[in-house]
Parts: sequence; C-alpha cells; structure tokens
Amino acid sequence: MKKIDLLLLGFWLMGLAGCATLSSLPQSVDEVDFNSFTTGKTAMWKYEDSTSFKNVDKEMLFLAAKHGLSTNGFVIHKASYEDGVLLGYHDITPHDWNIVAGVYIKPFGEKTVVKVIAKTSKDFSLVGNIGDTTSGSWPQLIISSMQDYVLKESLTADKPQKHLEVKP
Repeated sequence: MKKIDLLLLGFWLMGLAGCATLSSLPQSVDEVDFNSFTTGKTAMWKYEDSTSFKNVDKEMLFLAAKHGLSTNGFVIHKASYEDGVLLGYHDITPHDWNIVAGVYIKPFGEKTVVKVIAKTSKDFSLVGNIGDTTSGSWPQLIISSMQDYVLKESLTADKPQKHLEVKP
C-alpha cells in the first residue's frame, strides 16, 4: 500500500512541476532580450514573438496589449504601465493544461518594441506533441490582436480622451 501511495505522490508532484506559472515569466522589461527577434518555440513549451511599432506611443500599445490578452481569453493578473509589463493566465484548452503569457513594451526612439512570451503546460499523451501546433501561435495571436487594435484606433476620428487615458 505504501508503494502505491508513493507512486501516486510522485505522479502528483510531476504534474505540479509541469504547470506554467506567472512567476516563470520575466517580471520586468529588464529581464527580456529585445535584441533577439526569435519567433516560435524557443524552449520546451516556451514560445516567443516580437514586433515593433513606429510612431505609436507606449500608452496606445499598453491598451492594445490589454486588448490582445483579453481578446484571446487571458485574464490579466499584472498590468504595469510604468514598467511596460502585462501578465495573463489562460485556463485549459484541448491541447494545454494552462497557458501564461507576458507582453513587454519598450520604447526605442521613434519605435516601440513589443515582445510576447508564452509558456504552456501539456500532458504527455500518446498522440505526441499535438499541442505545439496551437501553443506556438499564442504570441502571434496576441500581437495580431494588438495590431488590429492600433489600426482601428488610428482610423477613429475624434477619439474620446477618457478612453485613451491609462489610469495607474
């Protein structure tokens, strides 16, 4: 009986070790490599993408990042305009146990670089790495939603000032 209990405890601990957590993401822009424009899978169950926006201010991109995360089903747990960091959590999907994503915004002169890092947790199934197909697209989906937001806002005439203000 004790062997079965130890075996169950071992499986339970392995399950906990494989969960993606918000603390596993960089917590500040200083921890993110903005010089690397790596796209796709960069480590086991870690996916990245980045883009740059020219003549779009940090405030607009912060709002776009909030939109990008929430549109794709993420619940925002940390949003710091001053730090340029947004962290979100997504519940289970058909391929992932959970997903966490960070959006990092850093101005560089006339352009502002945005990097999205997503980490996932998967089960080890007999089907193989079927989750890699969908998981790899989380950063691209978030960036695409951000781009849509910026485009729509730039086409809107007479923007209400209260909509564009970011409250600390």
